[in-house]
Amino acid sequence: MKRVLVLYPGLVESRGALLAPHRLRLRLARVQLVLADACVGPGDAGVFADVLELPAPERTAEAWDALAAYLERHPVDAIVAQSEPALLLGALAARAFGLRGPSVEAALATVNKHQCRVLLRDAGLPQPQFVLGRSADDVRAFARRFGWPVVLKAVASSRQRLVTLVRTPAAVDGAVAALLAGLPRSKDVQRLTRFARLAVKTELGCDPLADFLIESFVPGAPLECDGVVTKGVVRSLGVCEQVPAAGPDFFIDGYMLPADRPAPELIRLERATAAALRALGLADTGYSVEFRMNGDAFALIEVNGRLGWDEGLGELFQFACGRFPAEIALRVALGRRIGALRPKRAAAVHYASWFEAGTVERAPGPDALRRASSKGVRCFTSVAPGDVVLPAHDPESRPHLVHAVAVDRRSSSAAYERARSAVLGLDLSVRHANRPSSRVLVPHIAGDDAIANPPPTVAR
Repeated sequence: MKRVLVLYPGLVESRGALLAPHRLRLRLARVQLVLADACVGPGDAGVFADVLELPAPERTAEAWDALAAYLERHPVDAIVAQSEPALLLGALAARAFGLRGPSVEAALATVNKHQCRVLLRDAGLPQPQFVLGRSADDVRAFARRFGWPVVLKAVASSRQRLVTLVRTPAAVDGAVAALLAGLPRSKDVQRLTRFARLAVKTELGCDPLADFLIESFVPGAPLECDGVVTKGVVRSLGVCEQVPAAGPDFFIDGYMLPADRPAPELIRLERATAAALRALGLADTGYSVEFRMNGDAFALIEVNGRLGWDEGLGELFQFACGRFPAEIALRVALGRRIGALRPKRAAAVHYASWFEAGTVERAPGPDALRRASSKGVRCFTSVAPGDVVLPAHDPESRPHLVHAVAVDRRSSSAAYERARSAVLGLDLSVRHANRPSSRVLVPHIAGDDAIANPPPTVAR
């Protein structure tokens, strides 16, 4: 029997339901799953062979001590670490205990976005212009050289949080002040700095608590290549097209797989993805590589060393490719055959998002989600009445409240419209934190004009 430790997987509310249909298959494959997480639910003991409750991943030294002590007493055959909180400690565990996984150096290169930029530049890959900065003056100096707008972001991978588009000189001071205030509060930043002290024993080349990236803005269609790299081979799940949110900069309203783009363009992006993975030395893990496509030119925006399966991405890949990412990650960790991954049909996910401070007043329950679902469409929720929603650029924000995943015979754009229609039919409302008397329905964007000015229909 193979014991596999699943580290910080998230999905606290749904992982029992996700695992239940696979329990017989896991037993036949002679695999036992061990959960190691800071959030342990009441049903986890019933679906995992063992459960280890860890400190939060930003308490890096304490979490590592607990994880290492457990692995010394209870050896495992593999480790699955495919979430942002899990990646660094998972790589360290793989190194310390001889397990399959990315190297510590490669994992760190995906989380330290400045180091990633340097490695991609050295490999000759097209990407935005960039420098490290510490002040508003640094931003203005960069913009004088490369033009407006500019992008400010934390050095640590923080997903869309702590990423700001600054369009004019007048906006620089406020944007820099907000970013600098958010850096020490960010668990992503804390995790990076503490991990470097723990595992690498060398300097990061910058101070993520004070330094930030300044980048030129690259216009164009946002695209994303996802898959796994195992045994030296890149295995692609295809190229997604991201749907930008009609709200704060760089947040996403949905994904379409495969992207409705010319085939030669998709081939170029997948070749660039393989080159980026080689530049970072990434192996035996999932990946998500983001691009901007502008005419015939593309720029590499970000490399992530994990294959996401939260917030509808798992269902998106399952609908399109017939494979759930967690199952693929398990095979990578065990060194087993992967099989076909390419999309077999078009699929898409659409989110209803809220980008301001507020409290959920109404949210669809299980019965409402079942009624809103139909053949080829499934609806999900991440919130319940009473949940607090944080502003978009708060380091702990989670703006996606509900989502739907759909398939379509024609195209992923058509699938996206089906998913969006399903979300629009859900009963969801949020009360503004700063305007207690205002109740606003949330079909897909935040603000008082959410109903009157919906995002444009996706068209090709």
